[in-house]
Amino acid sequence: MSNDSDNKACAYVLPDVLDIGGASSLKEGLIEVGSASDQVTVDGSKVERVSTPVVQILLAAARDFTAEGRSFHLRDASQALVFAFEDLGLAEDLKRWSSR
Repeated sequence: MSNDSDNKACAYVLPDVLDIGGASSLKEGLIEVGSASDQVTVDGSKVERVSTPVVQILLAAARDFTAEGRSFHLRDASQALVFAFEDLGLAEDLKRWSSR
């Protein structure tokens, strides 16, 4: 996680393996980042493997952040991450987060 100087924006770098074993760590990390920032950017460039529970966590985080008036952005989604969202019929969600 990295913060800019005024703590208004935070970046969270996703690990290369996002499976059920790392789901709780991801959830906790996003909660931590979200509690410290108005703008959350998730970097998906390193993701090589992703499971459905992790996609659900990302969806829930984005929903919660935007419902609270904060921004959620996913940058540099890896091909594995893109495929996971497409396989679940969630390509539009990924596109919406990436275009902010």
